[in-house]
Amino acid sequence: MSEFTAQVQALRSLIESGEFISEDTDGLIQLAQPGVALPYSTTTPTEHGSYFGGRPYLPEGSAWPIAKSGQPLLHIIQLNFADIVGHARAEGALTSEATLDGLIPESGILQLFVGADPLYGGFDSGTPGDGMEIRYIPEPAEGFGNHSFPGPHTAAPAAFDEEHEDYCSPFNEDIETVMNSPIALSSAVAMIPPTDQVVYEAWESEKDDDFIENDEYFEELVELRNAARKQSNIVLGGFPAYAQDPTQPDGYVHFLEIDSTYVEEEALPFEIMWGDLGVAHVFLHPDALKKMHAGEAVVYRSENTGTADGAVFYWDCG
Repeated sequence: MSEFTAQVQALRSLIESGEFISEDTDGLIQLAQPGVALPYSTTTPTEHGSYFGGRPYLPEGSAWPIAKSGQPLLHIIQLNFADIVGHARAEGALTSEATLDGLIPESGILQLFVGADPLYGGFDSGTPGDGMEIRYIPEPAEGFGNHSFPGPHTAAPAAFDEEHEDYCSPFNEDIETVMNSPIALSSAVAMIPPTDQVVYEAWESEKDDDFIENDEYFEELVELRNAARKQSNIVLGGFPAYAQDPTQPDGYVHFLEIDSTYVEEEALPFEIMWGDLGVAHVFLHPDALKKMHAGEAVVYRSENTGTADGAVFYWDCG
């Protein structure tokens, strides 16, 4: 198992620069978990690359997923694992670190689609929506190529009915802008610090009331998480954040986090907002991960919620 030595040292330096959190350097490092941050890149996306928004790469014979309502699902993100792992290795990470000790496949493409409804797919049978779909496309022997976006296999814009009374999108721009302006993603291995809620629960019995009421401490902790994540709202693995109560399905592994976009000094073609500054997560069953690592094409689809047998999409907001 990797020790993530360089990443731990980088996190230690960040913590020690804090005025309040520095007193708990070792404790915060012990609670941290390795992840791969996916910060926005200024490079031009490729058809088979990693990007936020945009239109998905669709192999011959596959189609854009459509809900029972007739509304297409929204394409949220596409991840090319060969690019992600390769870029992280080029930045100095070991292969075992870049794959988070085998959590992330070394090749293939993962895509996330969610319902264009007020619940972005739906939570459970009591709060249904248009469902979600998670696809894993293994890399063919000849590779994906390097076509610029859009390429010969990039899906044409889906016919969304944005005037429908139930249409809703987490993106802040119209769907045509989102689909035609994908944001390229880079990658960097990092140790992801715990959230303020986790720190509070871990040390509540050990600390006095001054610690619990020290807003400046927890503000520094938020800044620490942002710095450790390379100011990225998208992370593979890592310490998951929740707007409210932690919700992780039993027997599933936290795979992907997409936080609401909060970029102060960077102009983006669009941003994403899950409800009121919420956070979205993808959880995968170990069997799903095994199939992906074995190079099997998999599709996990739920018609009216975020839960399929093998994959779960969940989001909550403040």
